[in-house]
This record gives sequence, structure tokens and C-alpha cells, in this order.
Amino acid sequence: MSPSVAESEQDSRSDGQPSEGFLHLDLLSEIQRIQAKDPLAARVARCVSAAFDAMGISPVSRQLILWNLLVARKLGLEEIVDRPADFIEGMRALWGGAAASVFEHKLMKEIKREFSLEANLRKGTVTFRTVPELLQYATSRIGD
Repeated sequence: MSPSVAESEQDSRSDGQPSEGFLHLDLLSEIQRIQAKDPLAARVARCVSAAFDAMGISPVSRQLILWNLLVARKLGLEEIVDRPADFIEGMRALWGGAAASVFEHKLMKEIKREFSLEANLRKGTVTFRTVPELLQYATSRIGD
């Protein structure tokens, strides 16, 4: 049986630092860990973090969202770059259509910023309606 969120939040080491466990995931540390293995995945993870910031999502809520995606969909933060449709689908399952659509819009804005696509997309008639389409475009342009 796994501990409840409240039990997990109260569980700490004698030095006052949180004990190990997914609910104590420090998103910045996790992104740094991913950066060492896969810089592209880390860039996408930074976009997800920034979209959470834009939505005003608390650190505990972020942890619960990421934990749910990991358990329910076997989708870790570092895998979002390869499975963006699963990520968005998972967000829709958690939040429903309206909130997930707002999050997707914020995430697309962050992807455009992270991959320096704003100017390129304003010049042309290319538009992207989904995160998977935009990520495919962004990753295909790396090195251009």
C-alpha cells in the first residue's frame, strides 16, 4: 500500500530534507538529470514546467500530475518528447477538455519560445493545432 499524499509530505529525514520518493520530485533536478541523458527531452521538459508555471500549478500538483502519468500511462517526464499525444491525452483525462486545451495552448507557446519558432511561424502560413504536430516540426528543425 502506498502512502497518502499527506503522509508523504510529512515524511522527511532528520535533517529536514524530504525523503526520497516520487512525490518529492524536484522538477528542476529532474530536468537536470534528463539533460545529462537527452538534451532534447530536457528542453521539452522545461517547456512542460513553464506551461505549469503559466497555469499557476503548484509544485505538489505538478508532482501528482507527473506521478499519475507515470503510473497510469507509463509516461515519464523524459518520454514526453517521444509521446506527446499520450501526454496531452493524459492531461485531458486528468483535467477534462477545457483546462487541458488551455494547458496545451500554454505548452505550445513555450515550445515555440524554447525552439525559437515564433518568428518562423509568423512569416509563413504554417500553423499547428496540436502539441505533437508542433513538436515534430520543432525537432525536425534542430540543426537547421
